[in-house]
Amino acid sequence: SVLSQILGMGPLQWIGKRSYGLYLWHWPVFQLTRPRVDVDIDGWQLFLVRIIVTLIIVEISYQFLERPIRERRFLNSLRSALSLTNIKVSLGKLALTSLALFGCFVTLEQVQAEWSSDDSNEEQIEEVETAQEQIEVPPTPLPTPTALPTPTPEPVTQEEPESPPVVEDPMESFDIAAFLDIASADNPRWAELLSLVEAPEFKVFYDRITFLGDSIMKGAVTGISIKDLDVIFAERMSILTENADVEAEVARQWNEAPRILSGLKDRELLGEAIVIHLGSNGVIDENLIAETFEILADAEIVVVLNARVPKPWEGRVNSVLDNTISFYENAVLVDWRSASNDFPEYFARDGVHLTKLGSQIYLDQIIQALGGEVIEEEEGVAGEESN
Repeated sequence: SVLSQILGMGPLQWIGKRSYGLYLWHWPVFQLTRPRVDVDIDGWQLFLVRIIVTLIIVEISYQFLERPIRERRFLNSLRSALSLTNIKVSLGKLALTSLALFGCFVTLEQVQAEWSSDDSNEEQIEEVETAQEQIEVPPTPLPTPTALPTPTPEPVTQEEPESPPVVEDPMESFDIAAFLDIASADNPRWAELLSLVEAPEFKVFYDRITFLGDSIMKGAVTGISIKDLDVIFAERMSILTENADVEAEVARQWNEAPRILSGLKDRELLGEAIVIHLGSNGVIDENLIAETFEILADAEIVVVLNARVPKPWEGRVNSVLDNTISFYENAVLVDWRSASNDFPEYFARDGVHLTKLGSQIYLDQIIQALGGEVIEEEEGVAGEESN
């Protein structure tokens, strides 16, 4: 039949014989090449590299593991492989396989380098074009001033100087007895004056503040692992707002931010002040920052904290933030890395998440960026943690 002829084609037979290996090995390959986390590329380039690496590993597994086990010759193959002649052949095959894998990784590195260089070249071209436009714009000629008619002077009538008004001293006519009679709590006139005096109101800086982050922010403000941190967060935020909403989840990356912020904005739950701390779980790029701030164009202030994480993408993330955040008028960049990098007592054993002291310093950085004043309690907290 036609179906049997199609299924009997060589490539499909090859895939069918190695289907178990494809099922077994594709998962670790894909997990070790996560886009924007383990590798700096995405799209068809990454897919091609993943497929090539997977097929090479599958073929090795099929020839040296699956076939010998299925044909019940694994032990014999192992004994023969240990002979001197077969060791040489096996080493040759291993060298060819290693060379193929090495070529895949070299290709991956070249693709990553080309990807990064293309981005930087595009940025440089845009900067040069902008500079040329600024240079080539001819100066606008100034309009010729029009002579104004000289006004005809009018005759000035000299008036006689007036005598200064006589100011009476109010204390001369002050009747203290009458004042004491008026300033009585039971006097209706005094009660009428008291009703005109309004009590002072305490101003809240922001109607609502939205926090968007990952597990670092979640641990610092919700007290999920440290007692009383949620209480400390509520107390310190009370000087800035009555409504502080925290949208923080474990392993969150920046590419989720536009979707979350758009959803909050559509439901009218997005604050006039936004605090963002993402980038600890993967790389970011300029387009992602632009997409985020397009959603936050109407925000009064957007506070962004850079990354302090012992991962290879830390430098890339902070470089992108340094080069982009300054272009947005409502953005404030907090250098959390510089503020915390020399203080290991701020961090837990993993070097990423925060201790109680580190959480309070973290909040202080945010409060200062939002225009508030910090509470000087860190010394006491440090003493508690050392005990």
